[in-house]
Amino acid sequence: MVRVRLSDKRLDAIRPKNRAYDIWDSEAPGLIVRVTPLGHRSYMLCRRMPGKTNPTRRLIAEVGAVQQEAARKIARDWTALVVQGVDPGSLRMQQTAEKPVLTFRVLAETYIKKRVRALRRGAAAEREVRQLIDRWGKLPVPELTRTQVVAFVEELGARSPSMAHRLFAHLRALFNWARERGTVEVSPCDMIRPGKLTGNLEPRQRTLTEAEVRAFWIATGNIPYPHGPLHRLVLLTGARLREVADAQWDEFDLTEKVWNVPPERNKSRAIHIVPLSDEAVRLITALPRYRYCPFLFTADERNAVRNMHTPKARIDDEMRKVLGRQPTPWVVHDLRRVVRSRMAEMGIREEVAERVLGHGAKDKLVRTYNTYSYLPEVREALDRWGEVVGK
Repeated sequence: MVRVRLSDKRLDAIRPKNRAYDIWDSEAPGLIVRVTPLGHRSYMLCRRMPGKTNPTRRLIAEVGAVQQEAARKIARDWTALVVQGVDPGSLRMQQTAEKPVLTFRVLAETYIKKRVRALRRGAAAEREVRQLIDRWGKLPVPELTRTQVVAFVEELGARSPSMAHRLFAHLRALFNWARERGTVEVSPCDMIRPGKLTGNLEPRQRTLTEAEVRAFWIATGNIPYPHGPLHRLVLLTGARLREVADAQWDEFDLTEKVWNVPPERNKSRAIHIVPLSDEAVRLITALPRYRYCPFLFTADERNAVRNMHTPKARIDDEMRKVLGRQPTPWVVHDLRRVVRSRMAEMGIREEVAERVLGHGAKDKLVRTYNTYSYLPEVREALDRWGEVVGK
């Protein structure tokens, strides 16, 4: 029989045939890759087992679940057992019966508790990790293969490439964390490049036209608290949707007309001071306040508002009534691009417009030596923007 050195390149080149066949490794005696007509590939040990007349195969793992060197080590260890008169298949069954099965749900819940909740955007990350739990929660961790991950990324990428990239990033981070702790030996995410499966993500270029901004302002005026005023404040401040949705009353000084976004909710991880225009102050002053709720925007008088999909659909519907047509697809984050683009049109300097969005200087030397906050200029810019929006 022909023996070859199993490598990633050779394994990727394997193609199924009409009948199952074996590829023998040249480095570990007895180690084979079994290829089925459906294309399934598995590492196996093929030897004459104790009490058997003919060579018998014993499953080691699916290709992709373990690296080649790990498969070779297992094959050599099992060969040593065979020499001692022990069938590794029966031993493995005994060990499996005695050892509790680690499911993906248990691993992911531990990851959420020990790692995700400590992240700056932990709440959003936890929601996305839980989508992975919904997919694979009951599956034993060793049974999650690269093939399954690829299928998941491709399936989700056909609907939402950005979501496919984000969920894959969470899955890869989860397994890297588990591997660092010694919980798992290999990751099914190794060698997967989501850009090759779904295409690389292109930076969004969508911005709303002047007519669409006007339609948005009228539409949100027709939508009651909390979502109408919430989305209006996003446009007035240029802040991120989640920053506004999670805003708390004690972050605002309406006398000084400022909003202090704390570092744990700001992408730059520093306090972001947002000057408030007269239009923004009027909007905030008109909001209801609830005794046991610290948040500006709430649906249950206790917690920050969460559901954003339904209100967005309502805004689109109201905009359609104003425009006389369905608005070109857009997302709420595009409002930040509206603010930035319109400020450029208004002649506001780049460094000031960037500070409006909470961005620091792009150049590292400038960030190091220019520590000026541009707060007076940012206030003037947002005051002018508030006048434009409120007309």
